[in-house]
Amino acid sequence: MLRSFTMLVFSGSLLLCGVLPASAAINPKFSPMHLVAQSTAIASLRIESAKDGKLILSVKQVLKGDFAEKQATFDLSDAPNPEQAKSLEKKLSAGQKDVPAMLFIGELPTEGGNNDAAPNDADNHEKAFLQIERQWFLFNRPAKTTTWKACGSGTSMLATWNGDSEMLQRCVEYILKEKDEACVPCEEGVKWGDAKKCGVVKGAVSTAITVTLASGGKPALFVASDAGDAIFEYDAAAKNLIDTTARHKLGSKSKVSTAADINGDGRLDMVSYDGSAITVFTQDEQCVFHAGVQLPKDALQDGCVSLAIVDCGKPGHPGVLVSTKAATPRNIQGEITAKLRTPLISWLRNLFDICSSSGVVVNTP
Repeated sequence: MLRSFTMLVFSGSLLLCGVLPASAAINPKFSPMHLVAQSTAIASLRIESAKDGKLILSVKQVLKGDFAEKQATFDLSDAPNPEQAKSLEKKLSAGQKDVPAMLFIGELPTEGGNNDAAPNDADNHEKAFLQIERQWFLFNRPAKTTTWKACGSGTSMLATWNGDSEMLQRCVEYILKEKDEACVPCEEGVKWGDAKKCGVVKGAVSTAITVTLASGGKPALFVASDAGDAIFEYDAAAKNLIDTTARHKLGSKSKVSTAADINGDGRLDMVSYDGSAITVFTQDEQCVFHAGVQLPKDALQDGCVSLAIVDCGKPGHPGVLVSTKAATPRNIQGEITAKLRTPLISWLRNLFDICSSSGVVVNTP
């Protein structure tokens, strides 16, 4: 039996991590349930600025306890991992707005789960974990001060929650609402195998997802890159993933992409935006991809922001959601509005033919 695996992508290098014998991701000895119970105050925050090693976040909502401040300042200058701190500041200072974060204050575990060294000590230091951009940072501050200072690693908290802040807030709200009835599933006995390098993908990688190329087939890895998309499949002899892109003759170069069985033949198809046009790559019986219908650049105002598969009401025939920065009339299940321009109408009609009358949705974020 093919054992479970997880893919990690670092600077284009692909690492295969084996999971034995279970696939749990939450530490059963300190789950979100423990985190909420041991926090005296919990608040959701939003980034205001990131400069000179300091993050300023506004308080959007207090979920538990008392937290009177309108803003909170976090000093990363003494962070135990300077490169991690600098990378976070660079990302946040690039102009991305309304980035969410979660703050947990209270008697919380230190790295390794040891509470004995907690900074809530005789000097009356408060201790807190900040979760932002899927990363955890440990802070403390003396009483009656306004700045939180990085004082330790929060890496171990990834075993409590390794996801985005918005979903963490929903989890916290669920736990607080349901109280004794709340349950966050987790499982003990997880052991990670050694990481193996299985390939290198050139260019800027935008996504890496598990796909099934044909109905009933084994899982494969699809990696989208603007220098050329790639497919990796598990090889039992090599005990690793191998690059099978050439075998499938996939010629897409994606800045934005999505995958689904577009034409209902039981084989996966790719929808790719290369920065100029959107192309549907359909897969034949030999598992070879062919470039099909295309939505040209002049039909996309200000380019494509995202692609997503949507249910259009006909089983086995999904639609494609194309999001753009410019206002574009919406079309669902073949009901093309008169306001759509000719090139877009033509492409939509062609796609309907391929999809056997499935729908296409064109909408704005």
